Amino acid sequence: MGTIAVIAQVFDWLKTTGTFVLGRRVDEKKRRIELYDRRIPVFNAVRDYMWSVASGNVHREAEQKFLQDTQHVSFLFDKKIKLFVEEVFRKAGRLHALLAMESRLSGEALQENLDKQSAMREWFVREAKGLDRRFSKYLNL
Repeated sequence: MGTIAVIAQVFDWLKTTGTFVLGRRVDEKKRRIELYDRRIPVFNAVRDYMWSVASGNVHREAEQKFLQDTQHVSFLFDKKIKLFVEEVFRKAGRLHALLAMESRLSGEALQENLDKQSAMREWFVREAKGLDRRFSKYLNL
């Protein structure tokens, strides 16, 4: 085989390899965009629900929407985010129960209930303010 033939084969191999590598980069970028497109609605659902709960709007319809919008969280994020989303839902349920009990309480029991509500709302506000940081590694393109 002559020198030109060897050079031609090497050039063909480089072209093929380069196309493969470029194809992998394109596929990786496409996969990251698809993941982002699936993750951002979950992030928005968590953020919106948390601010709604923090303002005292804990309704069954909002809970159902939150559950529906976050149902695939374990497939899209790691265990830390999954556990956080579960904690958000659990605490919102607890706040809902405190709100429901409020009208039946008086005196010291009412004050204790209101203090718990206040602490939970503060948690929701604090955690909602930190959501960008918490989710940032999953929402970078």
